[in-house]
Amino acid sequence: MRQALHIFKKDVRYLWYEITIMLACVVLVACNLWFMLFMLPIAWCCVAARLIYAEPLVGDRLFWITRPYEWKSLLAAKAMFILAFANLPMIMADVIILLRHGFPIFENLAGVLWHQFLITSVFVFPVVIFATIMKGLAQLIWTTFLLLLVPLFLFHRSNTSGADWQGLDWIRYSLLIATLVLAGSIVVLRQYELRRTAMARVLSLGALLLIVLETTYFPWVPAFSAQSWLSKQRIDPDAVHVAIEPDRTMPPLNVWPGPRSLCFQLPLRITGLGDGVDTRADAALVTVGSQAEIVNGSFFSDGADRFRLAFQLNRSAFEQMKGQPVVVRASLYLTLLGNPRSTSVPRGEQWTDVPGVGRCTILAEPPMFVPMLHCLSALRDSSDSVSLRPASSNLFVVARPNSYSPYPAELGVSPIYQFIHEITAPSDPLVMVSEEALAHFRKDAEFRDISLANFVVPVARTH
Repeated sequence: MRQALHIFKKDVRYLWYEITIMLACVVLVACNLWFMLFMLPIAWCCVAARLIYAEPLVGDRLFWITRPYEWKSLLAAKAMFILAFANLPMIMADVIILLRHGFPIFENLAGVLWHQFLITSVFVFPVVIFATIMKGLAQLIWTTFLLLLVPLFLFHRSNTSGADWQGLDWIRYSLLIATLVLAGSIVVLRQYELRRTAMARVLSLGALLLIVLETTYFPWVPAFSAQSWLSKQRIDPDAVHVAIEPDRTMPPLNVWPGPRSLCFQLPLRITGLGDGVDTRADAALVTVGSQAEIVNGSFFSDGADRFRLAFQLNRSAFEQMKGQPVVVRASLYLTLLGNPRSTSVPRGEQWTDVPGVGRCTILAEPPMFVPMLHCLSALRDSSDSVSLRPASSNLFVVARPNSYSPYPAELGVSPIYQFIHEITAPSDPLVMVSEEALAHFRKDAEFRDISLANFVVPVARTH
C-alpha cells in the first residue's frame, strides 16, 4: 500500500494539468452547461490514456521495472487515481444535480453508485485496456478508432426481427458490458503481471469479435424468455383467450406499405388477464396461410380488452389466397401492465412528483406556441409505462414505452433524463397514469377460415 500511495502521488504531480481540466469539465457539467456532456467523456479518455502511459507496459525498455515497482502496487495506484479524479468528482456532481432538480439523495444513492460503475466500464475501462496493449498514444488513438467503428456500424445494422428492443435492451447491454469487463480485466491483469503483449492482443481481439457477434446477432426471443423468467407474477398462457371480432370497424393506419404490399388489420379481443390491467405487445409474428412466410406484425390497443393486429402482405401472395379462407397464426409476445397510479399535473410551472416517472410540469404557454409537458427523471428514463389524458376526458393522448431494466441507473453523463411532450388537449389539468410491468409471456393464437379481403384497410399516406 505504501508503494501504491507513492506512485499515486507521483501521478498526481505528473498529471496535475490534465486533472485540472477534467475537474473543470465536471464543475461545468454540475453547472448545467449541456455542451460539456460531450467534452467530459473525452477528458476521461485522455486522462486514462496518459495515466497508463506514465508507466507503459509495451516494449523492452520499461524504466519502471528498474525501480522496482510491484505490479500490484502499480495497478492499485492507477485504480486509486481513476476513483479519486474520475468517479469521486462525478459522484459529487450527480448529488449536486439531483438536489438542484429536487430529487432526494438517499433514495437515489444506489443509482448514483451504479451510474459510476457504468461510466467507468464504458468510457474509461476500454481506454485502459487498449493502452496496456498498444505502444504509444498515436497507436492507441488510431487502433481504438478503427476497432470501435466495427461494432458501432454492425449495431446500427443489426436485425431485430421487427421486435421492440426498447424494453429488453438492458439484457443485451448487460451482456456486452459483462463481456467487456470480464475480458478486459483478464487482459489488464495479465499485462501488469506478465507483460505478454502478443497474447493480450489476441485475447482483446477475441473479446472484440465476441462483442460484435453479441451486438449483431443476439436473438430477441431468448431475451424475452429471460425477461419472462424475471416477471413479478406468473401468467398461464392457456388461461388467456384471444378471439377475433370480425364486425368491428378498423381505422386507417398512418403508414404506407408500398406498391407491392397490402396492409391488414385483425380486430382482436383478449380476455382472461384479470381486472385493472393493460396489455401491450413487444412483438407479434404472423403466419398467413400454409405457404406464406412469417411476417412481422404490429399490435395496437383500442382500450379495455380490444386490440388490433396489423401486418403487411405481398400483393402476389394476397392474390393467391383472397378467393379462399386461410388460417392466420400469431405469436404475441405480451407484457402485462398493472398497479396504475394517477397523478394530476396542473397547468402552470409548478413541479409535481409523479410516481414511476419523476417530476413533471406543464410549461407556461408562450404566444403562438402550444403548451408542453416537461418531465425529469433521476438516473434513468421513466421506469413505468406512462399514459396521458386530459382530466375531463378518458381519451389517452399518448402511451410512452419504457425499459424493463431492474438497474437503478442507465448509462449517460448526466444523471437527469427529460421527457417533453406537446399538449393539444383542453386547458384543464393533465392526468398522468403510470403502470408497472407485472408479467411477460407469449401467447399463440390461431384464426381459421379468415377471408383476407374483409380485413384490407385503407392506409393514410404520410407526406
